[in-house]
Amino acid sequence: MASATISKVSHCPNCGRAVVPGWHFCETCSAPLDDDLAAAMAAPATQRRLSSSPLVWIALVAAILAIVIIGSVVMTQRTQHRLDQTKTTLKSTQQQLTTTQGQLATTTKARDDLKAQLDAKSNELTSKINELTGTKSQLDTFKTCLNGVKRAIDYADAGDTTAADNTLNSVQSACEAADRLL
Repeated sequence: MASATISKVSHCPNCGRAVVPGWHFCETCSAPLDDDLAAAMAAPATQRRLSSSPLVWIALVAAILAIVIIGSVVMTQRTQHRLDQTKTTLKSTQQQLTTTQGQLATTTKARDDLKAQLDAKSNELTSKINELTGTKSQLDTFKTCLNGVKRAIDYADAGDTTAADNTLNSVQSACEAADRLL
């Protein structure tokens, strides 16, 4: 620095180093040198030294780091606890699922067995219905024969032998079919 440019030499109020007027910050400690910041520089020297001391910054960073680490450990423990609870719940749910699947398999087998029995009974019922339909047909044949014979007897009792013969002739095939069934 040329001595012609230095009109007035002053000192940094923080560290005491000589500074050139017009500088806004000290080159050594980076303390502000503006007039607007003069009030801040007028603070007690111990406070300024404490706040600009590297040990204070290291302690502050260490405290923040400790808080972050402790917070991380606590969050990790909480997360692990929740994970353990979730695993326990999952195991319980898997056991319930296995039990339910076993019950479902048993119920499905029972249903299939009942369906097979129902199908067998349905086939048996269909066979019985067919058998009853045949029996009904046979009974209708007997009924036709018996009703015709009764009418023929009624005509004969009334003295109308022609009507009695005609009635017997009309039911003769039904009576022959009934005779074959016996």
